[in-house]
Amino acid sequence: MPKNDGGSNDLLTRLEAATGPDREIDRLIRAQIPPKPARTPDDWPALEDTPHYTDVFEQALRLVPDGMDLDLSRIDGKWSFCLGLTGTLDADIDVSAPTAPLAICIACVDLPSREEIREALEAAEKAAWQPIETAPKGGGAERVDDPAYTKPPTIRMLFGQEGQATVYWDWYYSAEMGDGYVDGLCDPSWAGWVIEHAGEIAGLHFSTAPTHWQPLPEPTDDN
Repeated sequence: MPKNDGGSNDLLTRLEAATGPDREIDRLIRAQIPPKPARTPDDWPALEDTPHYTDVFEQALRLVPDGMDLDLSRIDGKWSFCLGLTGTLDADIDVSAPTAPLAICIACVDLPSREEIREALEAAEKAAWQPIETAPKGGGAERVDDPAYTKPPTIRMLFGQEGQATVYWDWYYSAEMGDGYVDGLCDPSWAGWVIEHAGEIAGLHFSTAPTHWQPLPEPTDDN
């Protein structure tokens, strides 16, 4: 990623030379990067407008933009902080500093503009959605005990501006071969999509036809 220009370079130089908390640097950071809302009362000093970025770990974390991954570790007595767009953690910024808050501050100042980050995140999300025509429906045979039958996968589906839902295709409700097809509820092309948590056809919950779909994330070891 490219680095910021202008005043951010001066701020970065001061941060890299810092050995501990510095309220003047805190104020410079506050002037350059609008903080995110505090999540808890401890995140924000009661009588001051400027967070203790270079001193308090939780307040430094408020500089991390939404949609970014981070990794903090201590190596050879120094704190190392790696920051990158989700899914590209090892490709962007990797810094070290005497303290964890300073490492976070350096990484967050040494970023492209917030607008560039937002555009990159939107582009990544857009690329993840696939045309509805390619959504997997399973099937391949009329009977589930037929070796040619494929179980319909559960996927994420976008219904225009109305929202998203986790769904799967149920041939029972489809216009092509389902005895449960409800004529007139929605366009036949998407009559078989069923919302997983509700167990009801999507046409009961959305009036807009689905436009895109994406696979669900792979389950983690904790799930």
